[in-house]
This record gives sequence, structure tokens and C-alpha cells, in this order.
Amino acid sequence: MKIAEVYDAPYNERGGISVYVVSFIKNAPEHDFTLWTRDKSDMTVAIGRKLISINALIPNKKKFKFVPEIIRSIFYVWLKLKKISNLQNVIVYNSSTYFWTYIFRKKTIPTILIIHGTNMPITSMSVGRKKAFFVACSDRLAIKKADRVILVSQEGLQYYQDKHPKYKSKMVFYPTFSEDSLFYPKDRNISKKDLFLAGKNILTYVGRLNVQKKVSLVIRIFSQILEIKTNSHLCIVGDGPDRETLIDLTKKLGLGKYVTFYGNVCHEEIPTFFNASDLSFTLSYWEGTAQTILESLACGTPVIVSDVADNRQIITNGKDGFVLESDDEEKGAAYAIKIMDNYDQFSKNALDKGKKYYASAIVPKIIQEIKSVIEKQHL
Repeated sequence: MKIAEVYDAPYNERGGISVYVVSFIKNAPEHDFTLWTRDKSDMTVAIGRKLISINALIPNKKKFKFVPEIIRSIFYVWLKLKKISNLQNVIVYNSSTYFWTYIFRKKTIPTILIIHGTNMPITSMSVGRKKAFFVACSDRLAIKKADRVILVSQEGLQYYQDKHPKYKSKMVFYPTFSEDSLFYPKDRNISKKDLFLAGKNILTYVGRLNVQKKVSLVIRIFSQILEIKTNSHLCIVGDGPDRETLIDLTKKLGLGKYVTFYGNVCHEEIPTFFNASDLSFTLSYWEGTAQTILESLACGTPVIVSDVADNRQIITNGKDGFVLESDDEEKGAAYAIKIMDNYDQFSKNALDKGKKYYASAIVPKIIQEIKSVIEKQHL
């Protein structure tokens, strides 16, 4: 198949969707992909395939500065849609936004929409009311126009089926996945040495440092863990607007020498953190399906998660991690200590669970779904 993959965020802005797109293409080597994206260099290195920059047609000239980048991107895809359609068998959109192009262009080849996360009313909390309204309008148009809608979250599938019952038959669920050529178990002691934390009980958080991710709760839980497990160290990997606030919190709690902020690191370096750790945390207020949960499990590292989205479907309480139902610091610390005291069994269970979400297992199923859409179009 010749597949056009449309994605609008730079790869160096590491997030679940960036990782998803890269892993999806890497795990379908027998198919010919052209990735239409804003970013070029980092994605080329990550994928090793041909890339085309979405904004190439409209350079950053002063007269275009007043036009939001996303609008310029939509305009460029609109101009090039005929060319994309003539060269490909199918177009896979990772954002509903680009379906606005079909208001003035006829759809000539099948289109697939992949909805990452849930995009529920919570969207207004994360991006503001105006943008949330635009997202909702884009979703409505995209679901109507797409030949197949793939949801990566079971919660999201239920939400969209309830919201758009007329198009329920178009919607299918395939979970997010981890890149198993990168995330797999490695020697824990060697990984600890690589982080210069040999002999420590390491706990890890990987993700953005913002309000949504509740990293302050992770730090407060760690403070209580440290009272019992005095040889522990918390690794915080990622960056964001709350970085300085979180650093101040660690100082206030007297955790300065027990917590390391690594900032953004290369995606290829993240397995070292998970493999060195007794457990990891993902305690967000809201999520789709957090990539970091699956990556942690793939390394055999148990996870403590918040009770949102599909977390309860992924983590089995007391087996491969725990679901923290509220912001209860004492309970979170107790869960962590239980994992640390029974690491071998939790780790084995985590790895067994992680294998179910390997890209090598899930991507072929998605490819088959895309093929079925193309075949149906030609009947």
C-alpha cells in the first residue's frame, strides 16, 4: 500500500502522538509511506523515510505571521490534496483538523481518522473553550467524512459512539502500542550504573511538567516513600511550564539531593530510566492511553496510575501496578512500597502485560483494517 500519513506536530515536541506515528511507520516496512508533517529533520532520523514539510508552500514571511500555523497547514494540505490523493491508496489523518480541506475538495481516495486520547469535555480544561469548540467542530466534520475512525482509547470509543451514534459503525478500537524494538527488559543494575545511581531504589516519572500530569503529587508521594525506603531516588524526565515550581517544591520538602530533573531526553534514552526503576508513575488528571504506561510495562517496570481513561483496563491492581483512585499520598506511598518489597513478581506481571501492547502485535491489525477499507472502496 501507498499511505499518506498526515501529522501536524514536530517530533522534537515529544508526546504520545509523535511516538505513535513513528512507531506505526517503522512497524509497517513493507508499505510505502509519505509523511506530511510540519517537522522534517528529527522525523527523518527517527523513521528513515521520505518526508514532506506541510508548511513548505507558505514560508514564515511577515505578511503571514498573523495567520495561525494550523490554518496555514490546513491551507497547504488543501492545495496539495489532489496531488496526495493521486500518489497514494489511502490518507491517514492523526488530527481531525485537516478534514476541513474536504469542504472545498472532493474526497477521491479512502481516508482514515485516528483519534488520539478522548477529546472529551475535558478538552476545554486543557486548551480553552474557543479551541475546544474548534476541536469539537473538526471532530464532527471528520467523523462524517472519514471512511474509518480508529480510537486508541476504549473510553474515547464509547464517548464518540454516544456522541455520534449515526456513525457508530465506522468506529473501531485499537490500543496505543509501545515500540518493542526499543522498550524491552535490560539488566537493571547496568541501567542504574548508566544513570550513576548504582545501588539506589529508583522511581521514575516520564512526561510533560504541567498541571495535567500532577507531578507535584508524584513528588509528595516520593517524600513519604523516602521515610521508609531511605535509599530511594526519584528521576523526573521531561520539561514544561511547571519545572521551576516543581524544583522549588523538592527544595521545600528537603528532597533536593534525592530528586533529579533530567529535562527532555532523546526517546531512545528513556528505556534506560524504566529499566533502572522499581516502578514508574503516571498520575494525570486526564489521559487518552498514556504511552509511558505501555513503555514502562514493556520494560517489566510496574506502574502506579491515576483512575482515568483506560488506565484501569491496562493496569491490574496489585498485580502489575496499582490504580490510585484519589490524590491520597499515603496510599500512593503504600502502593509503591508494596511494589518495591515484591519487585520480582510485579516486574514479571508487568512484562507479561506489556507484551500485549507491543507495536509488532498491534500495527499489523491496524494495517489490515486499512486494507479492508481500501478493498471495500473498490467493490
